[in-house]
Amino acid sequence: MATISLRSINFSDRFIRHANFLGELTPIVSELDKNDATFEIVQGLADDRLISFRSV
Repeated sequence: MATISLRSINFSDRFIRHANFLGELTPIVSELDKNDATFEIVQGLADDRLISFRSV
């Protein structure tokens, strides 16, 4: 299964990660941060012609 991390363009040291069911933009400083900022690409939940991201 493919995985992806999403990095900010204007804050290149920050990644989108999940925490407490919310998304936040933070620097990655630990292994937990890295895991929280890694998502699996899966079949779309709302439309199977699209993709969705599932947290790792």
